[in-house]
Amino acid sequence: MSNAVNQPAHYNWHPAGIPCIDISELMSANTAAALEYIWRANHKGNEREDLLKAKFRIEREIQLQESGKGRTEKAHLPHLLQPICTPFGSLSKCVFRLLVAEFSPYEMHGKLNSLKLALAELNLYLEAMQAKQNAEFDELLEKYPNGLADIYPMPEWEGKDES
Repeated sequence: MSNAVNQPAHYNWHPAGIPCIDISELMSANTAAALEYIWRANHKGNEREDLLKAKFRIEREIQLQESGKGRTEKAHLPHLLQPICTPFGSLSKCVFRLLVAEFSPYEMHGKLNSLKLALAELNLYLEAMQAKQNAEFDELLEKYPNGLADIYPMPEWEGKDES
């Protein structure tokens, strides 16, 4: 099969390199189809038509859920956790915890614990980010104690009496 069939560009554009099929295979048929239509909508030529198809599939899934015929168990994605999380670098642990919270078979306590761990990871990242900004600011203050006047000195003509 050609790449146009098994790896079409409109399903592989995600900046993290996540192919749509890797996510949609874990979903119920209607929500997977809706995701696929939305995923490709801006990449295939007929955005409105794809979005209307997505709308139809979402409405259909709502009908199934309301009738009690919808899929109830969550998918497991252990084989996808690393490829999904890795592109996020220092935030990969946070993303991992969020995915575990959403897709793991844990009871509510496990989900809550995973969410709290995700929040803790995010807070650590934000603290490190702030510390780096503070250190960079302190370095600038040492290098340029007079602030902008050191970086952009006043031209000789400025401030002199023009008479």
